[in-house]
Amino acid sequence: MTGDELKSQAIAWFGTRGWQTKLSALLGMDRTALWRQIQNDAVSGPVSAAVTAWQRHGLPDEAGGAVMPLSDPRPIGPVLADWMARHGLEPDAAAAFLLLQPDDLAAWLRDGRTPQGGERPRRALMTLLDEGRLTAPKS
Repeated sequence: MTGDELKSQAIAWFGTRGWQTKLSALLGMDRTALWRQIQNDAVSGPVSAAVTAWQRHGLPDEAGGAVMPLSDPRPIGPVLADWMARHGLEPDAAAAFLLLQPDDLAAWLRDGRTPQGGERPRRALMTLLDEGRLTAPKS
């Protein structure tokens, strides 16, 4: 993983303000050490492995598990895209599960526009599926 790739991923997760502080805390390392790795394009193996695992399985929460959609700090578009990929959902199946029109789901993925009925209830439905308390829709 390059320094630019790490920076881009961190910004996608945490936004443009505070991403370095949040990522360094999550990694349990000094913020300046992380900055040096990014600036020198010398991302260490452990940092790269942790970020790659989080890309595949979601960010950890304080208890060490995956961050559920309801508490994920990222904008809704990336959260929704990750959730759909985790469950192998096509857009039509995801829209039906979340009680959205397919066009609303596409807009949500594209630009984060909140659908009618709000974002929080949709995050709650996604979380219930992640926790196994609801059954995954068929794609």
